[in-house]
Amino acid sequence: MAPAADSGTPAGTPDADGVPKSPDVSEGQKTSDAPPSPRPRRRLVLAATACVVAVAAVGALLVGRLGGEGAGAGAGQAEGAERGPVASSQASESRSPSPSPSGSASDEPSASPSATGTPGASPGSSAEGKPAAPAPTGVPFHASVRAHAWENQCSQRYLVDREPDAVRPPPVEQDAPAWVSAMGAVPADEQVVEVTLQGKGSETVVLQALRVRVVRSGEPLAWTDYGTGVGCGGGVALRAFDVDLDQGSPAARAADGQRPFPYKISESDPEMFRVTAHTGGRDVSWYLEVEWSSGERQGVFRVDDRGRPFRISASAGRPAYDYPPGASEWSEHRPG
Repeated sequence: MAPAADSGTPAGTPDADGVPKSPDVSEGQKTSDAPPSPRPRRRLVLAATACVVAVAAVGALLVGRLGGEGAGAGAGQAEGAERGPVASSQASESRSPSPSPSGSASDEPSASPSATGTPGASPGSSAEGKPAAPAPTGVPFHASVRAHAWENQCSQRYLVDREPDAVRPPPVEQDAPAWVSAMGAVPADEQVVEVTLQGKGSETVVLQALRVRVVRSGEPLAWTDYGTGVGCGGGVALRAFDVDLDQGSPAARAADGQRPFPYKISESDPEMFRVTAHTGGRDVSWYLEVEWSSGERQGVFRVDDRGRPFRISASAGRPAYDYPPGASEWSEHRPG
């Protein structure tokens, strides 16, 4: 029988780690040709470690994927806000598109119907993105009111609660408002109100009606009657509408062949109305109302004496005075 190898360890005998040596590999080959093959136990350890690493990698990938979606949505909204008003308004009205796998958001806008039915347009704006013109408001016309227009230069008379020596000489027509205010005067028997209405733009305004409103009616004033002049002769009647304040329901009636309401006005086509109101036995405070319409709008415009009602009182039976041309004081009225 041949003796065993001089390494001292029989072939196939387990080494100190419990792993049997390969019987066909010499010690010289182990040290000079190639590294030893992995041992079975180490293979098991390495395989288990690889499984743990793989599981951890998959978990990290899922967590990163979920976290990436939240960040991508926020970035998409911020990006849309920088592109302009359309993108930013869409970001507030609809959800931001889902990000692509690379984390960037889609650039496709999503139009939503606006209040006007135009896609992408917000309420109060046109389809081009420009602000829409605001709907017109307020009264669509200008009004000029002369509360003391005279039928002629010598026809108007006033009641004043003063003696003749305390009353200023009569005014001319254009100075009548200041004279009336200074003397506390009230038109006697008759008052002519001149109203000019002119549209503010090209739109047509329809004046539907002219109404009379009586604030109060009482006994005539016990004041003295003063005339604005004598010797002027007859004048041409300028009134277009007549109001009898002694009636139970006074109305503005077309006079002297004038046609009744309605009328139309615009900026280039104004209208002037002369309303003559009179009373034979009352002290009356009153004002006018103009009913108007323009397109879908309509309203009522009040015509008065700078925020106060007009006022007329009858003068029958009251002392009367005139101021003849060239005179320097009032003298008793002598009916002609």
